[in-house]
Formats: sequence, structure tokens, C-alpha cells
Amino acid sequence: MTQNDRFKKFLQNPEIREQLIMTDSQIDELSLFSETGDKLLEVIKATILGTEGADSIDSCARKINQFLKK
Repeated sequence: MTQNDRFKKFLQNPEIREQLIMTDSQIDELSLFSETGDKLLEVIKATILGTEGADSIDSCARKINQFLKK
């Protein structure tokens, strides 16, 4: 399973879809590597990219905190 597949799997969660202010077709078109401007999506993306990449847990946590402060 690729990183983008994992991202798409998160987007299938009804609780996450409920929180997004987007249509179903907009959500289905999203990609892990596209800018969304949505805090929840950016946190999910940072987590997927950070935990599967070379980033440390601390680095991943800092990125998530930056998204939440915006």
C-alpha cells in the first residue's frame, strides 16, 4: 500500500468526511501531495509522510503543531 493509498483510506472514514467542508467528489479527487488548506487533512498528510519517511517523531510532531497553530 502506497502513502497515497493510506491517505485515501483515511478519507473513507465517515467521521473524517463529516468534518470536511467539501463535497464527496472534491474529497475523492484529493491526493497526498496536493495542497488542501484544510487543517485536518494537512495533519493527516504530515503524519503519513512523517512516520513513513526519514523524519523523527519529534519532527513530525512539530510539523503537526505548526499546522494546528495556523
